[in-house]
Amino acid sequence: MTFTIEALSAILRGAGGDFTSVVQAIIYLKRSRDMDSCIRILDEAEFPRARALFHMDVDICRDDLLCEIEVTAILRQRRGKRYE
Repeated sequence: MTFTIEALSAILRGAGGDFTSVVQAIIYLKRSRDMDSCIRILDEAEFPRARALFHMDVDICRDDLLCEIEVTAILRQRRGKRYE
């Protein structure tokens, strides 16, 4: 989860946003027993957990991963560039 949050943060920064840009998220956890750790990591990163829907005990896109996050963010238009 830590790596995923760091990668997501970098992607949002590169597009001119941050976690305040997130309007909804779907968080998939392979194991429900990881929920407490997940919440701690999200809260430490100031991820908007209130805008997230959690799915637990589900298959993840790759067998070697324990979590996956889908995010929808609204980003401000940058000069000469439009992000959707």
